Parts: sequence; C-alpha cells; structure tokens
Amino acid sequence: MSAVRKCDTAMMPRGRPPNASGGSCAILKLYGWGMALRKLFSRVSRPIDEIDREKLGVFAVGRGGEPISGLGPRTRARVAGEIRSVRIVPRAGAPAIEVQVSDGSGSITAVFLGRRKIGGVTAGRKLIVQGMVMGEPGRLLMHNPLYELV
Repeated sequence: MSAVRKCDTAMMPRGRPPNASGGSCAILKLYGWGMALRKLFSRVSRPIDEIDREKLGVFAVGRGGEPISGLGPRTRARVAGEIRSVRIVPRAGAPAIEVQVSDGSGSITAVFLGRRKIGGVTAGRKLIVQGMVMGEPGRLLMHNPLYELV
C-alpha cells in the first residue's frame, strides 16, 4: 500500500486547476520558485539609493515621524531619519552646528545654536528631532530642536 501525498488546493495559484494526474504539486513548486526569483530580481535590479530611501521611510514612520516632504514652514513637527552631514557654521559670531537629517522623502536641517559639538551626533546615525519648522529659501530648518539618538 503506497501513501499518496496530496497537495493542498488552498495553496494553488489562482487560475490553475489542480491536475488529476498529481502534477499540481510540481506546479506549486515551480510557482513558488518563480515568485522567489521574481522578488530576488526586483531587489537586485533596483538601485541601492532607492532601497535605502524606502528603508528610511519605514524607519521614520515606525518611530512616529512625519514625512519631511509634507512639512511646511511655521509648523511643529516630529521627524525621524538618518544624519547625512554635520557642519560647524558660525552664525552672528557664535558657533552653531547644522545637522542635515533625511528620511527618504526629503531633508531638513537641525541648527543647534551656541554649540561646537554634540556627543553621539555623527553622520550615518539615526536621529529623531522635534520642534518648529522654519523656511529659508531652498531648505527647511529647525532651530534648537529636541533630539533623541536612536
């Protein structure tokens, strides 16, 4: 007595009727490999920048951040993202640190006035900033925002 293994018809792809000769299991296996190859190909063929932007967007939304692309001047916002650059820029004779934060949809510059250095704030680190968004021609700013290193 031989045990006949039946495939679960609930796992069958739509539009493919089960084969009476038992070939449906083979179809399922091929269909599964085809989907895996299609996913792999889509990951490999997409540019790395696009994949990074997508991951940053998922991170930002997961941390309760608003998309930077949807922000406007004179609004309070919470933004999560990755630090792209850190610069020390003198403003009115006093030191200031400019931290550019990107979430995949855009970027905002957090300006910390009167500081030369902030421990842990380096390029590539994840950061959450919260404060009033201000507009300057061509870019968005936050002066002395609350920040949290992630």
